[in-house]
Amino acid sequence: MLTFFRQIRKGLLEGGATSKYLLYAISEIALVVIGMLIALQINNWNEKRQNKLKVDNLLLKIQKNIKSDLADINAITAFYATKDSLMYLVLGNKLTEEDYQNPNSNHLHSLIFNGMDINLKNIGFTNLMRVQDIIPPQYESLLDQLYLQYNNHFNYVQDAENSFKDTTGKFNDALFDKYDWYSSEVATHLNAERTNYFLNNVRYKGMVKEYQSSAINNYLNFNLNYAKSASNTYDQISKLLNKHPEKSIAFNDIDTDSEIIGNYQAISGQSIELLAKDNRNYLVFEATDTIQWLQYAPNKFAMSGGFIRFSVEQDSTNIYLLSYENGGKPFATKIDD
Repeated sequence: MLTFFRQIRKGLLEGGATSKYLLYAISEIALVVIGMLIALQINNWNEKRQNKLKVDNLLLKIQKNIKSDLADINAITAFYATKDSLMYLVLGNKLTEEDYQNPNSNHLHSLIFNGMDINLKNIGFTNLMRVQDIIPPQYESLLDQLYLQYNNHFNYVQDAENSFKDTTGKFNDALFDKYDWYSSEVATHLNAERTNYFLNNVRYKGMVKEYQSSAINNYLNFNLNYAKSASNTYDQISKLLNKHPEKSIAFNDIDTDSEIIGNYQAISGQSIELLAKDNRNYLVFEATDTIQWLQYAPNKFAMSGGFIRFSVEQDSTNIYLLSYENGGKPFATKIDD
């Protein structure tokens, strides 16, 4: 090909066709430039394709992290839901000496002295941030969601976990230093002094209330909100990658007590309806304000800033806010039983 062009140039020069040669030279330069631009465009296209493939693979790793996190949160949700039920019995003075002396009562004796934590994974997000300069522009909305999840909710869980560990450690140290009967080893718990303390000591009830605030209102609450944010992230990634979102594994395995679905009248006069829709439960206030609560037990729900419990009591079904529990009045009562 080069030989062909040289022969043309030589013929034009020898024939004295200078103007034709200049036109040819310009055309040749133009062809070379166009060829270079096409090659550059192809190179840029390949680079963008490779960058997108790299980012997509990192997003898949983030989805893998999220699936693992949601499975772990599901486990600790069940753990603290059980704790919450036991604390309700303690604070409501519903336990007896026999309950504590039962050989299978280890869960009561270790109620506020242990916990279950979680190791949330952000390695996928960390790796993505290392190459954020190659993230395609169409992923900008996803980046906003990722920042919310990992820079906010992720850190909230970590801070709440550290605070919670301090609380349980404080309780263990206080009882170990003050009481000869206390041991973190449950095997030594079957004695009258220990049982009497758990049943009747007002300071112990105060510690249970503090544990409830730290473990349920704070730590579990932040985990549930992280799970909600992570589920949204997972779905957004699936949509961007043209993959069908897998069924959420965070809360859908909890069956809602069918008796609590219905209409309620609040003490403030508001009408409230609990709906079950698309494997999610919604509270609707006066048919105008819809709030999605995260379910963590068949009759217990949480959202940012609060918890509610549904209780079937004799001939009525009631909603209790945390502040209305343990002898207080219900926040609302079902009206369509």
